[in-house]
Amino acid sequence: MLQVVDQIAAGTIQPIEQDKSQATKAPRLAKEHGQVNWSRSAQEIKNQVRALHPWPRAYTDWRRAVGEPLRLILDRVQIAEETDSASSPGTVVSADQKLVIATGNGFLSLEQIQPAGKRVMSAADFLRGYQVRVGDVLK
Repeated sequence: MLQVVDQIAAGTIQPIEQDKSQATKAPRLAKEHGQVNWSRSAQEIKNQVRALHPWPRAYTDWRRAVGEPLRLILDRVQIAEETDSASSPGTVVSADQKLVIATGNGFLSLEQIQPAGKRVMSAADFLRGYQVRVGDVLK
């Protein structure tokens, strides 16, 4: 990379035409690509959230004990250090000031969330307004 930058600066770069037989088109993104599969690793889900921002956005459904499932759009997440390795993927393992979810490999802290029809909010604000409990499941 440094050689190429130096060649550009010196004006000695020799362009190479792309081999069109090796080129492929990326598929068009659809809203369905945003659904989180909690059996994937925490790193893969974090990458999905980052890749699909600002559109179509990564989302999951919170299976509440009472009422219909609530769609949650994941705005920002971080890999969390948790010790409860017995939880199945998609299970809430912490719901105090942080909302931590078990994945197929590791744990993910939901930092900013947007409930359906609401604004983006911090996990702490979300937890003050919604009764999320340890053991609840996200699908």
